[in-house]
Amino acid sequence: MLPPGRLLSVWEEDLGQSGVGELRHSLKHSAITRVPSVFFGGGTPSLARPQMVEKVLQCLQQEGHLVEGAEVTMEVNPTSMETQALRDFKEAGINRVSIGIQSLDGAALRLLRRDHCVKEAKTCVEAARQLFPNRVSTDLMFGLPGACVDKCVS
Repeated sequence: MLPPGRLLSVWEEDLGQSGVGELRHSLKHSAITRVPSVFFGGGTPSLARPQMVEKVLQCLQQEGHLVEGAEVTMEVNPTSMETQALRDFKEAGINRVSIGIQSLDGAALRLLRRDHCVKEAKTCVEAARQLFPNRVSTDLMFGLPGACVDKCVS
């Protein structure tokens, strides 16, 4: 029997191989000839390991579909753990990030049950701006209960 930590890595490896195999199959049997951009989003894709992202991008390159200089974006949450992983994702091929800040108001973050605080959000944006100059976007929510325009602008 494998130790618990190794079990997870075997599962992730199998999942990665299956995903890349499906991607390769889909590319061979589709009319897709060029991929000018890749978006890892929906949910929290940054919970995946950078090696998984790298395998997907390698598959796109090997099949000859990934355009040179393609924009490769990943959605991230601004937690301290994910901020630390930004460099690894850049090395894996990510060249743009979209940060799910949602709000820079602590009360709103608690209302939304977000797992980051305002300080972590600001730290993440600064780290991302250094790693991905001019290639950072943020998601902000407007119209939350108790929010006002002045508070959002400040």
